[in-house]
Amino acid sequence: MVKKSPAQKTIAKKAPIKKSSVKKPTKQQAPKLLPYGNADFRRLRTQNCIYVDKTRFIELLESESNNNSKIFIRPRRFGKSLFLSTLSYYYDINYKNEFDLLFGDLYIGQHPTQRRNSYAVMGFNFSGIDTSSADDVKTSFFNNIRNTICRFLDKHENIFPDAANVCNQINNLDYPALEALDWVFRIADKAGIKIFVIIDEYDHFANDLIAKDSISGDELYKTIVAVNGFVRD
Repeated sequence: MVKKSPAQKTIAKKAPIKKSSVKKPTKQQAPKLLPYGNADFRRLRTQNCIYVDKTRFIELLESESNNNSKIFIRPRRFGKSLFLSTLSYYYDINYKNEFDLLFGDLYIGQHPTQRRNSYAVMGFNFSGIDTSSADDVKTSFFNNIRNTICRFLDKHENIFPDAANVCNQINNLDYPALEALDWVFRIADKAGIKIFVIIDEYDHFANDLIAKDSISGDELYKTIVAVNGFVRD
């Protein structure tokens, strides 16, 4: 039997494991979801979805000389609706308390502009207009405006104290759509509230009419966008 020397015994002896040196297993982060068909900025930011930061364009848009109105004419599926949704949450006064949650780690969150969360945002979407006939287009168009106004008033009832009453009148057709719109602008002006209007799918129903590839569809399109057409009015 070979007898170990004191030096060999020292080497063979294991060092005690300190509790502080043991690494605890980290919780694996859930993979981000691909938001196919989802154009709601808030959902993407709160439901662990992939989001490509394009918020620097907000700063660029505000720096342009003509910043009262903008039109985005990029092709379909280029992210126009998502960007408009981003603008809605950025500018709407109702989401002021959620600014850090929604934008904190994004470019615009690190470089906010003075106009952030300073508007009551009214968002139109004309993708659901019924283009079956001339009467259907007109009725559906004005109903869309009425419904949008009511959603806007309900969302900003803290600004418009008579919102519920006006919505009832609008739904009972006592208020023509354009007069209701004018009423909202006047009340907001008196209250010192600026309205930020966003129109998504503004040409959707017009494209539907043109795509019909018929004389009736083409003529109807020309009629509604003419000088005296209800869309222009």
